[in-house]
Amino acid sequence: MTISAFFAVFGIITICQVDKTTMPLHSDIPNSLESLIVLSAVDVHVKDIRYCDEVLTRSARNFASAQDPVWIERYNETVLLLDE
Repeated sequence: MTISAFFAVFGIITICQVDKTTMPLHSDIPNSLESLIVLSAVDVHVKDIRYCDEVLTRSARNFASAQDPVWIERYNETVLLLDE
């Protein structure tokens, strides 16, 4: 009878430890995944803004040196993209 009681207690302790071990799977990991999804969306916008910044700077510089209206058009098109 004492061996079966020992195994019963051991089983209960094991179940409690497994439950504590799997707790991050139910809370921490989903929260981390949600944060990654948000950061990924923000990163896409950051890349778009950097691209537009580069195009705007290059277009203004090229227009200042060449006085070609193509660069004003490109600048204005990029401003519209940035406003979206």
